[in-house]
Amino acid sequence: MFEITQTQPVAIYVRVSTDDQQERKTIESQIEFAEKYCELHEIAIYKIYKDDGITGTLPLHERPVGSELVRDAQNKCFDTLACR
Repeated sequence: MFEITQTQPVAIYVRVSTDDQQERKTIESQIEFAEKYCELHEIAIYKIYKDDGITGTLPLHERPVGSELVRDAQNKCFDTLACR
C-alpha cells in the first residue's frame, strides 16, 4: 500500500461559452462536481478559475480568467490543474 501526498492545493478551471449553457447554470454544476471530488479525496483547492461565457476558440492566455490562471501557474501557486 502507498500513500499519495499532496504538496500544494490544486487549481480548478471551469468554462462555459454559450448563453444556453449559462442559463442552465452548467458552470455551477462543474464547480459543484470539482468541490465534491476534492472534498472526497481530501484535496485542498487553491482557487477556482471561472470563465463564464468565454469561447473555447480563444487561447487560454487570452481569456479573462485564463490569463490569471497562466500567471499563477508560472508563479508556481499550484502544480495541478483540474478541469472538466
